[in-house]
Amino acid sequence: MSRIQEKPLRLLLALGLLAVVSTGPVYAQKIRESVRINNILAGPSYQPSVHCDGDLTAIAFTDDATNGVFVATSDGRGIAWSNPVQVDQDVTSAMKYTLYNSCCVEDGRSHVAWLDLRNGLWHQNPFFNCSPDGGSNWIGDVLVDMVYPATVGAIRRFEMIVSGIHVYFLVNVVPSVSSHEKEELYLVASHDGGQTFHVPVFIPRGYAAGACDIDAIGFSTLYNNVI
Repeated sequence: MSRIQEKPLRLLLALGLLAVVSTGPVYAQKIRESVRINNILAGPSYQPSVHCDGDLTAIAFTDDATNGVFVATSDGRGIAWSNPVQVDQDVTSAMKYTLYNSCCVEDGRSHVAWLDLRNGLWHQNPFFNCSPDGGSNWIGDVLVDMVYPATVGAIRRFEMIVSGIHVYFLVNVVPSVSSHEKEELYLVASHDGGQTFHVPVFIPRGYAAGACDIDAIGFSTLYNNVI
């Protein structure tokens, strides 16, 4: 059979297959209605971060009216949600920013981190809170050590990874607001579920502090080794 004759045959076979598929029964899952999660809050919410592990789903977000960081939890399906719980303990109503990676759920525990301006407009500090029972009770917010005093330096960005009781932060630090070009990178670790954090470790090795312009950060863990 010539190639000129093959093309119509291939087209007919394709059309026949399409006809068989299109005439068969069509099954579609019904789309669920939207559920409002910030149902007890007056203002709009923004910068949500969602994470799911097994039968636990958590979403962290910032509330515009209070500048508070809230968390709501659900089962793995996300059908019914708890009322949002404020997880920061700031009494100044300072601005706060949740990020795309602010929320992490693992083994029934909920972990939340955010940037907080309670120590001054130009001093973004990383704060952390954890619930050992999925979101019912929280240990209290903790200022993550960023080497410099909270009223001196600032965090430009952070990444958080949770592995069991180990919580790791990779923080991009600006030592002072007057020297934005001098950036530093540190790894901060907790080995008790986030209740306490160890002294930050400067990275990358071989570079002097403040000698790098850091445009993006990222890291991973493998068998409790940080990569």
